[in-house]
Amino acid sequence: MKKHGPYKRKADLNRADFIGFADNTRYIEGLKKIGLDLDIDNFAYLSDNHIAHWSLVRSGADIGVMMEKIGEEDPLVEKVMKGIPPFPVETWVVSHRELKTNRRIRYVFDFLVEAFL
Repeated sequence: MKKHGPYKRKADLNRADFIGFADNTRYIEGLKKIGLDLDIDNFAYLSDNHIAHWSLVRSGADIGVMMEKIGEEDPLVEKVMKGIPPFPVETWVVSHRELKTNRRIRYVFDFLVEAFL
């Protein structure tokens, strides 16, 4: 963020560098849906490992994504810009097929699904 900021308008982020993933297609599409016009040239670093991705963010390499609560509680990072809506992602709740019908597992699944809605 120190490289190019400060970012006062969403359009300013179109010239920023981001940390992406090996397959950035859905990431770029999601960012476009929230009003950012980015392409592969905006991504200086790519990683399929979320821990590596977050480590790059925490080191100040570039802009990346993380669950908002984690980002807010990490003193090494700051939100790039207020007013940008959260980036939507799919969340899956999975288990081994034999456990899926277990009453206790089902209860936990149902609780998690309700909590994430």
